[in-house]
Amino acid sequence: MVGLLLAGVLWLAPLPASAQPEGPGDPVGPAAQDHPPKVPFGGMDAFHFVLQVRGFHILQNMQEAESKPSRTLLIILGEEAQRQLDDNLTEGLQAYLDKGGALLLATDQKTAGSLETVLKVRVNGTHIQAADKAHAYRENLDCPLVVNADGIFQGLRVATNVPSYLEDLRFYLPFLGPFPPGWAKFDHAKAPVRNPLFALTFEDMKWSPPGQALVLSDQSVFINGMMLLPGNDNLDFAYRCVDWLTRSAGRDQVLLIEDGYIVSDLRVPPFWIAGALPDLNKPPIPPINPADLPAPPVQVMDQMLAGMEREGVFDKLIYQHLDVDRLLRGLTMLLTGALLVYGLWRWVRSRYRVESDAPLFSASTSGLAPSLALVAQRHKTMLQEGNLWEVARALARQWFFQVGQPPPSPDTAGGRTLEPPRITVQGSWPRRRALRREVLHLWQLAFSETPVRISPPRFTRLTAELDDLQAALAEGTLHLEQPGTNQA
Repeated sequence: MVGLLLAGVLWLAPLPASAQPEGPGDPVGPAAQDHPPKVPFGGMDAFHFVLQVRGFHILQNMQEAESKPSRTLLIILGEEAQRQLDDNLTEGLQAYLDKGGALLLATDQKTAGSLETVLKVRVNGTHIQAADKAHAYRENLDCPLVVNADGIFQGLRVATNVPSYLEDLRFYLPFLGPFPPGWAKFDHAKAPVRNPLFALTFEDMKWSPPGQALVLSDQSVFINGMMLLPGNDNLDFAYRCVDWLTRSAGRDQVLLIEDGYIVSDLRVPPFWIAGALPDLNKPPIPPINPADLPAPPVQVMDQMLAGMEREGVFDKLIYQHLDVDRLLRGLTMLLTGALLVYGLWRWVRSRYRVESDAPLFSASTSGLAPSLALVAQRHKTMLQEGNLWEVARALARQWFFQVGQPPPSPDTAGGRTLEPPRITVQGSWPRRRALRREVLHLWQLAFSETPVRISPPRFTRLTAELDDLQAALAEGTLHLEQPGTNQA
């Protein structure tokens, strides 16, 4: 489990001597001051204590939990949470909740399976950070806070420890504790996460009452280091989670699974129970002096590795586990095999020789096939010659067809008459003369069989003339009518 100052080499500061009852196995007198008991940072003793204070009977297997779901609280924490849920519930999560079972699942690992199909929620698995130190527990960006939330979070300041976030797949489920917008971001990409959720409850689903479910995106909120250090309300939050899930009368047994293993007993140290007996509803949190905390694990590991290097531990391990003779034999066999493969490859290639003097077929025939289509070749030729007569004639004919002038009809000799349409022009004399000349020139270009040279600049002027004639038609200063029938 990733987290702040994880268990193993790190221990919390000792509990006060007043909370340690003297017994046959405990040191007494001055020895009690020299060897006070210590609590592992990443352990679950504090959470076990909460369950014991609430009077739960611990179950030993999933069959006992499924036999009486209405009396059972199933708690799955940490790694392999999804696998434990899917593999061990023989009738499935839906049946367990339908029969009145209660579920508390907390993990920062990516989930799928029944959480998606039944509860329509999934843990993303990507770790997020606080956006700044003001919204992080003890200014550690890996510990974003959950504050100002409703429900079981009301009035609490819950500290997380390298959490992930939930994805609500139904978009309308009631949520308890989202990280406030803008206060969290991805661990590696540093990209903001929009409204990442920390907890989801399902009390208003079709199986409620009597079944309840609560899903959290971080199991580290229940470890000793997060529940006992000052400055957060994680211990109170643990009590509220358990109380919310056991509102149903008679729910007095619990099956606790931590990191894939079933907890067979709560294993609460006796001095914890003695210190909590005066007030079972709110057990006292032992005072912890941060100055007594040992060095962070990174520094401890650096010191340990440096010492191992000075003592030559790594060299000794290599010499103890490395057989030089076997290594040389293996290298010899590897080189021999490589030489055989190379020789076989060279022999196969020597049996076929490519004639280097003869041209390749693709190279010799590449010039025979046209590189462009016929129309594209024609356009390219016109541009190279600088004569756009074909395009200009087609453009002129298209304009006459658009304004309602049919092509000239053939005469009795089988030829074509070039009689233009009747032209009526309004306006000044120069304007009438210019428009009439443009229409006649355009008619000659459109329907004459004699090609004329149209250069690119002349083609540009032709398009301008067409725009001018079109504008005159739209203004009503130019009218075109079909010519009369030719008289023999």
